[in-house]
Amino acid sequence: MEPLPRVLIVEDDNELRNVLCEQLERADYRVVAVADGLVAARELEDGPWEVLLTDFRVPRLNGLDLLGLVSACWSDTSVVLLSAEGGDTARLALKRGAFAWITKPYELDHLLRTVKAAAERTSELRDQRAASK
Repeated sequence: MEPLPRVLIVEDDNELRNVLCEQLERADYRVVAVADGLVAARELEDGPWEVLLTDFRVPRLNGLDLLGLVSACWSDTSVVLLSAEGGDTARLALKRGAFAWITKPYELDHLLRTVKAAAERTSELRDQRAASK
């Protein structure tokens, strides 16, 4: 049996963080949730993670900072940003390699489809990397 995909959630709003955890755990993901970017950076080191689901505005390292860190160190981990913002910030994140940008408030089905697609992308990248060795 294959292990469940791991999702690291970074959200500073306690209530939303708990809701995201519950929703993703019910959808069969192994979830760790933290409240700030610096703690997330430490958790990323304990990977592998299939998906980093991060709010854009979190303390100490924001979503774009985390995206840059993942791109530099764990490029096969898919990053999904979640924010009430959009526009230029969303375009910048996608240009820098984010898998997706989800606008708050989000629809649960859209969130779950996006996380599933992101986890599948990560799995494909890792399979390709293993096959090329």
